[in-house]
Order: sequence, then C-alpha cells, then structure tokens
Amino acid sequence: MTKTTKAETEAEAPEVETEAEAPELDETEAEAPELESDTPELESDTDETGARQLARAAELEAANALTDDEIVAARSADTDKLSTDEHVKIFVLEPGPKPTEANGFDHGPNKAAVVQYMIAQGLRPTGEVRHVSTEKIGPAAMPSWAVKYAVLAVPAERYDFAAEEPTA
Repeated sequence: MTKTTKAETEAEAPEVETEAEAPELDETEAEAPELESDTPELESDTDETGARQLARAAELEAANALTDDEIVAARSADTDKLSTDEHVKIFVLEPGPKPTEANGFDHGPNKAAVVQYMIAQGLRPTGEVRHVSTEKIGPAAMPSWAVKYAVLAVPAERYDFAAEEPTA
C-alpha cells in the first residue's frame, strides 16, 4: 500500500466552483423547460382529491336518477332483466354428476360467495340467498353445470344500516 500526500489528493479532486466563480443565470435560464401535455395539470393533491370527489358525486347523482331495481339489475352481471329487486349469480361447475345435496354438494360456500360478490358490486342483501336452479350446459357427453342463486338486494348507498339488529 502506498501513502498519498495531501497535495496529491487535492490535485486528484475534481474542481468545484464557488459562488463567486459560478456564472449568474437570469430567471428565464434558471427555470426548467415546460413539457406540453394534452391532459390538464392539477395544481396539488387537493385538486386531485377534489376532482375524484366531483367524479364520484356525478356518479351518485346519475345513480339517483335510477330506481333501486334498475341499479340492482345493472350491478348484477348474471341477470338479463333491466329492472329487478334480486341480485343473481351463476356459478359454472366442472363436468361430473349433477351437484345436488343428495350427491353431497354443499351450496353454503357458493351462497357466501354470492353475498361477497354483491357487496363488491355495491349491493346489500335484504334476505337469504337461495338456490334457484341447476342446469346442464355444454356437450351432452361431458356437461358442465350452471348453478343459479338469487337474493333480494338494494343499492348500498340506499341501504339503511341503522335498521340492522346489533349482534352481541
């Protein structure tokens, strides 16, 4: 290992300008160039939050123009009705024997999934989920099964949470 003297270290160090040596820039040279954009810029996080709130308010205003049944139908992907007070969900099961209680099929997990799905879609159940039908779909040699469930529902924004009985 070789020793380096202070003079050698100073000679190798990059040269740094001091304030007195740095050239002065006028205001136009000091600013970064502005990029052109097609989208309007928001001035702050507050503006962005305000824009989101305005968009959400417009959604709610549009939703208020619809009846509860129209909203439920629009948020239930598995219904073909334009207006209904029931949320409908269809599960397609793999080929095999008909899924019945006699064959050991348990509807409980699917019923729970119906409630989870409807809550995610902004709906609330006002009754118990019920099994509506089980139909064959697909080729006759290896049919799959479409298991249909339904439950009375209302839009979450119009649901009366205060009316629920408290649980202990």
